[in-house]
Amino acid sequence: MKVSFWKFLRLGANQWRGYSDIFRKTIWLLFGVPDIHSRIRNAHVINAIENLDIPSDAKILDLGCGRAISLFHLADDHSDWKIFGIEFDEEKYKSCNNAAINGNYQNLKFIYGSITEIKSSNQYNFSFR
Repeated sequence: MKVSFWKFLRLGANQWRGYSDIFRKTIWLLFGVPDIHSRIRNAHVINAIENLDIPSDAKILDLGCGRAISLFHLADDHSDWKIFGIEFDEEKYKSCNNAAINGNYQNLKFIYGSITEIKSSNQYNFSFR
């Protein structure tokens, strides 16, 4: 499934729940991710992942997930996948984690730390960075 034009425009909009600042919340809610580079990159990542033959009960890991724009999109479209993002930047981790909790994303979890702390990537069906 390709990222449609309307979804492309709204990429990142679900992250508004992760911010406490009313200005940031409003911008993200209305416009999604504020920079075009992130939209293009994440749309490419989403399309590439969705073209793979990933099982319906897959465990996905994003190493260094940043703002996790692609992860929120994948979590919306694939509720049967268990999606994990690991992030070293504490502010980004807290924002994403709050957005996932406040948005009631049951299939999306965030880990605060370094990718060197991951014991084995063999427990995941697919990992990317």
